[in-house]
Amino acid sequence: MEPGDAVAFHYGVLHGTRGEELHQRRRAFSLRLLGDNARYIERAGPTSPPFTGHGMKTGEHLREDWFPIIFKR
Repeated sequence: MEPGDAVAFHYGVLHGTRGEELHQRRRAFSLRLLGDNARYIERAGPTSPPFTGHGMKTGEHLREDWFPIIFKR
């Protein structure tokens, strides 16, 4: 890896790019890491990415077939 190959964002922080960089196309792999206490909650508006047809109800643990466990203590 080289400097700039990996970037970490927090959902509570607004982020973007300068206008002159918009013409550059990049491929990206997006990974979202959650704690073992994460639960599903219904909210207004679209999600990113959109998760449709998941069948989860508010308060339930996230589905492991959609959100696999990569490390368990």
